Amino acid sequence: MRAVALFALAAVTPTIAGAQSAGLAGGSHHALSDTIGTTGTVRSAPAFTEHPRDVATTAFVDARFSVAYSGQPLPSVSWQFSTDGASWNDVPGATTAALVVRSPVVAHDGTHWRARLNAPGAEPLFSNAARLSVEKAPATIRVDALTQTYDGTRRSVVVTTVPAGLRVNVTYLRDGVPVADPVEPDTYEVLIEVAGSNHAGTARATLTIEPR
Repeated sequence: MRAVALFALAAVTPTIAGAQSAGLAGGSHHALSDTIGTTGTVRSAPAFTEHPRDVATTAFVDARFSVAYSGQPLPSVSWQFSTDGASWNDVPGATTAALVVRSPVVAHDGTHWRARLNAPGAEPLFSNAARLSVEKAPATIRVDALTQTYDGTRRSVVVTTVPAGLRVNVTYLRDGVPVADPVEPDTYEVLIEVAGSNHAGTARATLTIEPR
């Protein structure tokens, strides 16, 4: 299940602020030196030797993009992101060849990321754009209190999740028909589904209400 990431810049900013360039110095680049016995410096235009690749991850699992580049004098590198692939914004503090987007969420599915090279006297050079895909993280559901005794009041199962505290939708069915209040002695099919936007999980169980 994929969420379409059409959201305003303000919605992205907190995660972008948390996006950190990895602790790697520079990219895979080459300094072109003089031929032995000559003077002066051999200059070469900035160029990407490796472009960032699309990354698929799950919610809250870091995503990593990287580039390799060359040029003399050595260009500086920075990163940009886009929600639509057309309008681009700088990623604060991202100035190395590797970029790590920390703990992305499903709202960031479909965002685009690219690197920029800057060299004195040259126009900025942009890498190909890479796409970030973010799926919901899996959640585990446990269902307890499956056997209870009739007392004339609504009976319900006890649901816990891992991670803890996730919202869930619980549906009870009696003979295949949904019921709001399982009260009468009988067996009820129980369907549980995680309702949060960043986790996914389902479970089935059977609630038995025994007569007194």
